[in-house]
Amino acid sequence: MKERFTAAHAGKLVLIILLGSLVYHFLVISGVVGYAAAWGGRLKSHEEMLWFESVSIAVTLLVIAATAIRIGLLRVTFPPALLSALFYFLTLLFTLNTLGNLAAIDNLEKYIATPLTAILAVCCLRLAVEKIPPTS
Repeated sequence: MKERFTAAHAGKLVLIILLGSLVYHFLVISGVVGYAAAWGGRLKSHEEMLWFESVSIAVTLLVIAATAIRIGLLRVTFPPALLSALFYFLTLLFTLNTLGNLAAIDNLEKYIATPLTAILAVCCLRLAVEKIPPTS
């Protein structure tokens, strides 16, 4: 299985999904998509939406950077064990997020975000278990 679904495949899939997610977050902030269609339909105000979306964008950019480092798109020296720990943590986070999305009030989030976060969980697990050869 690891040979068919490589870390490079997983990383590229993570990047595609997260870049799409960034577009969605910017559409929510700009008002093109109403904020009722984000955060499980539980946001109470425009100000709350701006805060939550800003944090989402920042975290998404960090995960994109970590993924790009992991699959070699960004040549940055970073301890491989720390990257593995991050991707194990992200696996847990996306798994919990998948469960939360199942309870979303908004059907778009329930039926679109649930499979995406499940895919992200599997991909992050694949990135977590990848053995990175030591650099010399």
